[in-house]
Amino acid sequence: MSASSFKHTTPQIVVFFAILVGVSALMHFLVTPLAIRSYAISFFGPPESKGHLEEFQGRYVVLQKDKPTADIPDKEKYGKEFIIDFSSQVRTEDKDGYHKKSSEWIIKSPKLGEEPIILLPLGFIILSLDIGFTVAIFLTMMMPSSVGFIALKIDRVIAHTKIKIRLNTGFNSEIVDVLTMPDDVLDRTANDNAHHVRTLFRKVWNETKSDHEVNGQDKFDEVYSANESASSFREAVLYARIAEKFSESILTEIENTSDAHDWQRNHTKITPALRLYMAHHFTEKYANNVTGFAYIGAAILIIIIGIRGLKFIPPTEPSLILFAILLEFSLLALLGVSLFYTEEEERMDKALEKLKGQNEIQNKGILRVAHNTQGLSEFKLSEDEAARALSKALATYQIPPEAIDKAVNAAAKELVVKALLDASARQQNLPSLSKGE
Repeated sequence: MSASSFKHTTPQIVVFFAILVGVSALMHFLVTPLAIRSYAISFFGPPESKGHLEEFQGRYVVLQKDKPTADIPDKEKYGKEFIIDFSSQVRTEDKDGYHKKSSEWIIKSPKLGEEPIILLPLGFIILSLDIGFTVAIFLTMMMPSSVGFIALKIDRVIAHTKIKIRLNTGFNSEIVDVLTMPDDVLDRTANDNAHHVRTLFRKVWNETKSDHEVNGQDKFDEVYSANESASSFREAVLYARIAEKFSESILTEIENTSDAHDWQRNHTKITPALRLYMAHHFTEKYANNVTGFAYIGAAILIIIIGIRGLKFIPPTEPSLILFAILLEFSLLALLGVSLFYTEEEERMDKALEKLKGQNEIQNKGILRVAHNTQGLSEFKLSEDEAARALSKALATYQIPPEAIDKAVNAAAKELVVKALLDASARQQNLPSLSKGE
């Protein structure tokens, strides 16, 4: 698929931000106030000996039932020891017995001190945005790719991961498709076209031969039994050979891509799709950004806590501190999720051993071509010189053996032609020199 096939469209963007804004607004204006108010009533309400909280004109207070309520002002109808007011109404000292702006929440309880605690709803905006982003991500992941913002991203990651597998292994796209097919799809394909699947499997087998198998007998037909399912053979044999020949990380990419194909058939299977996106795109591209943001959030929290310690933030107005705490919580949660999906590093000794083995094979290929090329007998190329030249090249690039053979053959032919031309020129110059003498 072309790059334009994975370009986000206007409907996808509109749907994503509509869900984000809608869910965030619902959380901020409805769910969060109800949840915090219920928490305050449960933990900061009066004991049974002092009555219980009742709703009175949008606030929760302990009503003074022993006093007449007809001829007294509102502020005399309830006690001032317990007040929980999450309404958007303005309260005044003359009418209500306490001050409150329309944008403030009031919690007053002996457990919190003598002064009421003033909360600003904006202090909880980070929590509402977190939930809005999470819901928008999962919903657009389960939508069709034509309207799902995240669904299209996962489709793009699947295609790009298959390209990385092809570049890292040298397999063609057809082999990569077979290696990443879901098990049931592969088995159906093998039943419909057994010879074609066998041919592709044999290519993978030949490309993943180890050193002791290079000159040995090909045992593919013995291992690949006709009675064995293609998916079982792929998982038990080919996957193990790929991990041994290349690396565990490439095998992980293949397995995760195969699992993500299940999501393409059923978008409710979000776990494998999320694992592929996080492990092979997000953590690779944004790991440093997430870590940097987590440190910035920690710095902001430290500054605000320090200002609070210097008494520049009143203890009765903790909204700014709550904002910083929720911000750092969000960034640390994102960092934790990123680390959870980060692929484990391959052991360095195993990676070096595989690289050494590949370099030895390439060394042998160059020396074999160099010594077998006709016409190089006059231009001796020592094994030490060839090894040094190869090591220098491999320090920058990983060159396929067939590309090395082709390049050496071309260079050898050029050397032979140059040698013949130089010899012919010397022979033509000898008679003229003799006459001059």
